[in-house]
Amino acid sequence: MSSLVTAPPELTDVLPRWTDQPDPRQLLAASDPEIYAAIEQERARQFSGIELIASENYVTAPVLAAMGSVLTNKY
Repeated sequence: MSSLVTAPPELTDVLPRWTDQPDPRQLLAASDPEIYAAIEQERARQFSGIELIASENYVTAPVLAAMGSVLTNKY
């Protein structure tokens, strides 16, 4: 018995459609430059400094990607 799992045929075209989407950061930069700049400033601050607040943490890149996905349309 194989341990490999394959996607059902109806889902095989989902990844290409998802990866062919435009870069959401560039869409935001074009539609709302102020918000884009604020997000980029915060990203730079987090990247260049150390966070000493115990209740704050950094999520992984996959979590950031999921937060910017169509899943946020649910809330």
